[in-house]
Amino acid sequence: MPCSKKSKGKIKITIEPLFNRYLFIRLSDVTSNWFPIRLTKGISLLLHFGKPLEPIVLPDPIIDYLKQRCSSEEPLHEIFRKGELLEITHGPFKDLTGFFEKLQIPPDGLSRGMLFVEVLRSMQKLQIQLPQLKKV
Repeated sequence: MPCSKKSKGKIKITIEPLFNRYLFIRLSDVTSNWFPIRLTKGISLLLHFGKPLEPIVLPDPIIDYLKQRCSSEEPLHEIFRKGELLEITHGPFKDLTGFFEKLQIPPDGLSRGMLFVEVLRSMQKLQIQLPQLKKV
């Protein structure tokens, strides 16, 4: 899936796995023999709720959406330039505008933009997730 990464001070679009180290499989029925899969080299765990021998079954529409999203060549958010005027589209700061300062990619992997926003007649720095920002 296309993602923006900051490398050597520049932002680049790279292709990253959406679910790193996850394998999606389809069997004919949930009661199929999962034992050979669990013994496969590299498989450490089958996702499950409750009973450890019954793995999670994802509905087809979810899988279809993930396939469609991963086949898109557009990143999940726009790339912004320093000084651009942006609007916050979701959350408690919705409809506020501010000037983009820089991209931040913390260890959790959720890219955020640092904005300068005027709040109560003073400039404040806010970190907002990139999908919540759009150009004005």
